[in-house]
Amino acid sequence: MGTPRARTRAAFPGTPGVGLGYWVVWCPVINLSRPLRIALLSYRSKAHCGGQGVYVRHLSRELNALGHHVEVFSGQPYPVLDPGPALTEVPSLDLYRDGDPFRTPRPGEYRDWVDVLETAMMWAGAFPEPLTFSLRARRALAARAGQFDVVHDNQGLGYGLLGVPRLGLPLVTSIHHPISVDRQIELDATRGLAR
Repeated sequence: MGTPRARTRAAFPGTPGVGLGYWVVWCPVINLSRPLRIALLSYRSKAHCGGQGVYVRHLSRELNALGHHVEVFSGQPYPVLDPGPALTEVPSLDLYRDGDPFRTPRPGEYRDWVDVLETAMMWAGAFPEPLTFSLRARRALAARAGQFDVVHDNQGLGYGLLGVPRLGLPLVTSIHHPISVDRQIELDATRGLAR
């Protein structure tokens, strides 16, 4: 991002995930006198079910129609995009692919420690895609930080995204459902020691 490099502070009501108090975001000032260069992140973008791929397709198309440069960074399955937005594939081990879900990768498939983490989390019963995608996306963005004005995370919320502001990039996250409500429903349905 070129000049200006000043920082701005914005306070928002609510503590993430709790809904009380205020939290503060520090980010570079965005130059709004020209179209934005937007990195739109989606840890998976299946085109015809699940919603993320549909949302990413339509949002990237409409932002592009407004004159902004949009580049979608996605893990598998990759989205089907309309003409205009660019796609940067962020490959994973694709452990949940159709036809072979919960597969164990062959030793030659492992490229780095993030791949090992992805498999270990799956074996432990966790869903690794948001975390491992965020680590890979942060790495990809670090190599190209000066090419974007803002990063828009589509509900990944992985810990790797905490490093995005350190790259000098503002980070916006869309959450399409109320996480605190989901948590309360789960707590209400849980009995005994598990609660």
